[in-house]
Amino acid sequence: MSGVVWFVVLSFVLAAAAQSGGPPASGPLGLILPVPNAPFSARQVEERTRTAADGSLTTNVVSNPVYRDSAGRVRVEWRVSDLPTGTNEVIYLIDPVSFSVTVLFVGPKIAYRTAVPRSNAGGFQVGFPGLEEPFPEAEVQMKTESLGRRITEGVEVEGTRTTTTAKGEPILSAFRETWSSRALGLTVALEASGPDSRHTAKLQDLDHHEPDASLFIIPLGYSIQD
Repeated sequence: MSGVVWFVVLSFVLAAAAQSGGPPASGPLGLILPVPNAPFSARQVEERTRTAADGSLTTNVVSNPVYRDSAGRVRVEWRVSDLPTGTNEVIYLIDPVSFSVTVLFVGPKIAYRTAVPRSNAGGFQVGFPGLEEPFPEAEVQMKTESLGRRITEGVEVEGTRTTTTAKGEPILSAFRETWSSRALGLTVALEASGPDSRHTAKLQDLDHHEPDASLFIIPLGYSIQD
């Protein structure tokens, strides 16, 4: 897609959450892109495991519904539990038709809406929080290999595996394995491991029927802030 406009949804969550007492630490990975003619609904499940210096493990599991309609509009629901004000439900409404992104805070019924600038060539794409870099300060070498094709959740996907190794320290290595359908704009499964962390994400229970249109609009009763 030429002339793509990158738009980081998380920045709006951070700004909005700050007014509610402090920002969340991170959000769900973007396993779906706002592409048309491929409606579905699914559950996105992520598990993050981190090993502390003393060897103890911390695991966090997040499960949230995701939707996309035939127009390419996307809805991602997310329960934020690390705000000082407590748990709040946040919903992303990503609309490539109106070139807008809206963040709904369900508790206070506030909608933060912004227009995405249009490039001369058109195009619309959204950036979500990404995986942590395994060696942010080390010189590394990377190797990428194809894993072929397989059927996952009824979708034909292509796999790639990237191995990252710190130069001079071969025991420090990390890998990232991704199973995606470029045609459908879906990443069905992703796994990444580093020296002290592991992050998996997958889509489950894919339903290719058209979702309810009401899921992609701002509900009545919300205070809209542009």
